[in-house]
Amino acid sequence: MSRDRAIALQPGQQERNSISKKKQKEKENVLTFDQIKEMKKSGLTFESHTVNHPDLANSSLETQKNELVASKRLLDKVLDQNTSVIVYPSGRYSQVTIDQAKKADYKLGLTTKNGLASSADGLYALKRVRILPTTTGEDLLAMIQE
Repeated sequence: MSRDRAIALQPGQQERNSISKKKQKEKENVLTFDQIKEMKKSGLTFESHTVNHPDLANSSLETQKNELVASKRLLDKVLDQNTSVIVYPSGRYSQVTIDQAKKADYKLGLTTKNGLASSADGLYALKRVRILPTTTGEDLLAMIQE
């Protein structure tokens, strides 16, 4: 990717209509597409995280296909991009998920497995280094040197 940072986006969250207070609070913490477009102008990239955040490893073939295709289609259209990365919800995926991600034209799959990404793990099973608000520069350096 040519950008400095990437953010996984679950586009369906912003369009849900919910009456509960919990859901309303969640909605307040979701970026709007206008905010996302503004951030994109500053160099961030936005990638797919499905529409409804299902456990893909235990979802039906149809559910997996629909989640992957709908999320990519929406992001491609609204953000005028070719969404190329699927970030598996909760890191859960299966070989069926990988096959459907390939068919949906994703190029990479990101897991929640901690570590540096390597093509040796497979392009649809990439590890990542998780950076938290409390992560210091020294912490990050130690993580990537392990």
